[in-house]
Amino acid sequence: MLYKKIKGIYQWLEVRKLDYLLVVLLVVMVMGWIQASPTFMDPDSFYHVKLTQMMGDGLVLDEFPWLQGTDLEHYFTDHHWLYHLILLPFILLWPAFIGAKAVTVIFSALLFLYLYWWMKRNQAKWPWLFIFVLLGIFPFMFRINLVKIPAIGILALLVCLDLAIHYRYKWLFL
Repeated sequence: MLYKKIKGIYQWLEVRKLDYLLVVLLVVMVMGWIQASPTFMDPDSFYHVKLTQMMGDGLVLDEFPWLQGTDLEHYFTDHHWLYHLILLPFILLWPAFIGAKAVTVIFSALLFLYLYWWMKRNQAKWPWLFIFVLLGIFPFMFRINLVKIPAIGILALLVCLDLAIHYRYKWLFL
């Protein structure tokens, strides 16, 4: 009885394409709850926020003299430059701490939305179940919630893989 009700509600949502909105809302709520802590989960997040702030001020680092005991003192390159560029509008729009957390939530939601869309497009059974399972895997959720590149990187990897599988090489080249 309960199964039929849930299935009926899901089909009603699916017909109206509201299931996608529900996925986004669910992920934003879970990620927002995780990101609501007043600190970053990883100290590297401060590095990314500060370098993005410096980028916003027009300062691009080509050396990093603060790490005297490492090779970064002499051979520094910002290998996360594109991520910092993506993070920049959010840091400029909101306070740096909130902007960094917001972009993490947004890109995580995009990743889950793409996964859900991809599963439905390929007629996977119970795409909702897989979304819930992913939301319950602690190591995955921890990595996705860092103010780093994982969500965008996984999303880019999945999009490129899908393009390659469907022989869309022109789009893959872009």
